[in-house]
Amino acid sequence: MSNNANKTKIFEEIPKTVSDSIPFRGVYKNGVIEVSTNKFSKSYVIPDVNFKTATDDAQWNLAEQWSEFLSSFDNGVDIQLTLYNKTIDMEAFKKKVFLEMKNDDLNEYREETNEMLEKKMAGSKNNLKTEKYLTITIYAENIFIANDKFAQIDSMISDNMATMAKVEVKPMTLIERLSVLNTIYNADAEESLYKKRIINGKEVESFTLENCARQGITVKEVISPHSLEFKSNKMTIGDRIARTYYVQAYPTWIKGTILTDFSKIPCNMLTSVSISTMDQQEAIKMVRRRGTSIASDILDKQKRASRSGYSAELVSPTLAEDKEESEDILEGLTKKNGKAFVGTFLFTLFADNEDQLKSYESQLKMIADQNLLTINPLNTQQENGFATCLPIGNKKITIDRLMTSETVAAIIPFDVFDVKDNHGMYYGLNAASGNLILLDRSKGANYSACILGMPGVGKSFAAKREIDNVLLNTDDEVYVIDPEREYTVLADELGG
Repeated sequence: MSNNANKTKIFEEIPKTVSDSIPFRGVYKNGVIEVSTNKFSKSYVIPDVNFKTATDDAQWNLAEQWSEFLSSFDNGVDIQLTLYNKTIDMEAFKKKVFLEMKNDDLNEYREETNEMLEKKMAGSKNNLKTEKYLTITIYAENIFIANDKFAQIDSMISDNMATMAKVEVKPMTLIERLSVLNTIYNADAEESLYKKRIINGKEVESFTLENCARQGITVKEVISPHSLEFKSNKMTIGDRIARTYYVQAYPTWIKGTILTDFSKIPCNMLTSVSISTMDQQEAIKMVRRRGTSIASDILDKQKRASRSGYSAELVSPTLAEDKEESEDILEGLTKKNGKAFVGTFLFTLFADNEDQLKSYESQLKMIADQNLLTINPLNTQQENGFATCLPIGNKKITIDRLMTSETVAAIIPFDVFDVKDNHGMYYGLNAASGNLILLDRSKGANYSACILGMPGVGKSFAAKREIDNVLLNTDDEVYVIDPEREYTVLADELGG
């Protein structure tokens, strides 16, 4: 079931080296990756949006906007949504969160605050970071035609994301895309391939395409792991093992957080959904053929029941549900201006050992069961499955399932918005995600704040905590107008 049946088939050579196994052909400075001959992709970072905590009406409106956005892509354009769960350097994260010691008399309070923050961090998912990418793949005769097509797509994505997420979304740079692939292939890799420093008075760059050419190496050799091994039901990537799974069957109804639910698993993980629009007339013909086949099966079973002396009205509940679902899909395509898609849903789990992988697999299947999804490992297709999961738009697995506009509206990448400013002040835990709320008010357009609340709910406590944050975390001064002398004890303790 492919939108590109008229495309010339391209036969790929068997990879001879680790870098040959990285599934793209070439890269361009403007961030475009040539996935294979005449096939180009571009990626965009999907911003955080408060979906889970929004009202039902707001969720519905956002889902409709998301469905309309995906429906706006032309036939022949492949869409990939990728959620990448990756562990972060906790020591580096602590440096951004913990209060720095200073030459004053308040370090005992800073140490106490840091102990509290460390306990809070242990109870949440702060050791993981979930990044979300939208990758668009198009077919073009050459890079120049591809760039012209992407210019229109860039504008369309920017306009739609501004409506849904209220932020501007730009295409990822080549360095950003390669850095993501580098951290996937190499678990302990730096956040970015590119660094610039002044060494002995000269500006030195850690990575450029020109430098790769001078050394006679490709970018794939730069980001490749030291080893890759693919077996029938698992793979070894560097020092880690991994396994790719596919969704075999979907339920009749999908909830709006199905995509982000899987990112709760506390491990390095890729969640990927590859979506392509179908030709409307072809989709209608396919659904009608399916409806005719179901009706034929029902008629055949009714005849058998009648010959056996049973009531012909007795129909298998599964067949009855299939008939009703087929009729609903056909009505959506013909009367409700719906659109048909085909989608492939994959997961790749990374682990340090077999026992850890089994634990993560159990959690994956538990979330799948809660959502009535049937998930199985990709036997004998681990390499192609992993390549399909990577956020480069190279779909090598076609376990396609028909999806309607309503279905893709539920496969939405938005979850909750976490506030994590570097060296921001601690304001509590996000009730939806459990992560720390770290806010640097000085980065806002207006530094002012107002504390409102009913008597006895803790306004004074909040104000005192804010004073503590400012005095322990910054070099700013605090002035308190206090006719009732409520803050005298605090001032005495903090040297005021």
